[in-house]
Amino acid sequence: MRLNWFIKKVSEMLKLYKRIFTNSKYSRLIIVLFIVLIVGSNILTSITNAYFSGSKSGFYKLGNVTIPSVESVVGNREFNLIYKDRAELRYSYTKVKNPLDDVNKYIKYLTDECGYDIIAVSDGYRVLKENTETNIVIVIDITVDKSSYEIFARKGVS
Repeated sequence: MRLNWFIKKVSEMLKLYKRIFTNSKYSRLIIVLFIVLIVGSNILTSITNAYFSGSKSGFYKLGNVTIPSVESVVGNREFNLIYKDRAELRYSYTKVKNPLDDVNKYIKYLTDECGYDIIAVSDGYRVLKENTETNIVIVIDITVDKSSYEIFARKGVS
């Protein structure tokens, strides 16, 4: 009995599809909509990947300023992008075995290799770099807890 019901429903669906696709107006519309959907999803995927790929590509990007990322120093880490625009970004690195070790290596790299200065703050670390030619200051705040750390980078005018 269920088989007869199923066969009847399939037959009805096939008749509907035949009616839609034999009418050339509907078939062209469906094909055009399908193409627009595929192209649109590919464009959206490309834009999303370009926007969120900053950390995995070895640098953070704030407008036209690039900053070496944590991954460029310590290797791949699980992270969440919390916020990003042209002047600020915030990444949270989670499930890290030794977050303090990662942060120390990253700060050492920024100060030794990239010319950043370290400033003592009460709730974490702060490094900054000033470009006297462009009057742009990059400030990176880093907070650490037991199994994670957060990077908050921003640029401003000095």
